[in-house]
Amino acid sequence: MKADISTLFREYRSCFEVLNLLIAVRESSRKVVSLSGNLLELKSYFDEPEKIYNFLLETGLDEIFKDRKIKNLCDYVFGVEVGLDTNARKNRSGTNFANLISERFRSENICFQIF
Repeated sequence: MKADISTLFREYRSCFEVLNLLIAVRESSRKVVSLSGNLLELKSYFDEPEKIYNFLLETGLDEIFKDRKIKNLCDYVFGVEVGLDTNARKNRSGTNFANLISERFRSENICFQIF
C-alpha cells in the first residue's frame, strides 16, 4: 500500500486532498489529535506519502481499502455527505427547540439551566 500511495502522490497529488471527507470531516483545516497526542491540522497528513499512509492506518481506512468494502467511492462519499447534512439539520432543530422552550420558560418566570 505504501508504494501505491507514493506512486499516486507523485502522479496525482491532489487526489489525497479529499481523504478528510471519508472520515466525515468537511474542512481539512480542522485540528485533530494524532495518536501521539499532538494537535495538528488534518490537512498536514496529506503533505507527504508517509503521513498519508499513517492517516489511513490511524483512521482504519487502510482496512476498508484493503478489504474492498467500498465498492463505489463516489457513492460512499455521497452517503457521508448525506449523513453530515442530516446530523446538521438535527442539531439545528434541537437548538431551535431549546431556544423556543427557553423563551417560554423565561416568559413564565420558570428557573432552568441548559446543559
